[in-house]
Amino acid sequence: MELMNMATEEKTVPDYSSAFDKILYALSCIEKKLDTIGTPFTTKLDYAITPNANVSVLTTLTKIRDLNPDRGICILVNDSVNEIYLSLGPNPANNTGIRLNANGGTFSFGRLTELPWTGEVWGINAVAASNVSVVEINITS
Repeated sequence: MELMNMATEEKTVPDYSSAFDKILYALSCIEKKLDTIGTPFTTKLDYAITPNANVSVLTTLTKIRDLNPDRGICILVNDSVNEIYLSLGPNPANNTGIRLNANGGTFSFGRLTELPWTGEVWGINAVAASNVSVVEINITS
């Protein structure tokens, strides 16, 4: 009996020079996945990427994303040195909820993810105003 030589596919992740590079890499992975499995929607996948898509999360309640029923995926990247706490709805509090780690912590959600949230996302932090890079891909009909 001859043994089969099973090669494993090695995945390499680029070394990110910025949070925006990390977002671009994530988008390329999503596009490859959609090309492979196809999208469950019969609509056009429409998205735009701009390097200035930032939200300054304050030490008071800050809305990061509005309700968006067309949200396919949204990726948030913490560009600051401070931790940010997120809430799916308008009730974030420091040290509770979804923690977005400092220096590149990421969180993704939307209809094409395991967390199909299309509602509002809010944030807060305890230290100082902190930037979050945002990319949102909408599924349009």
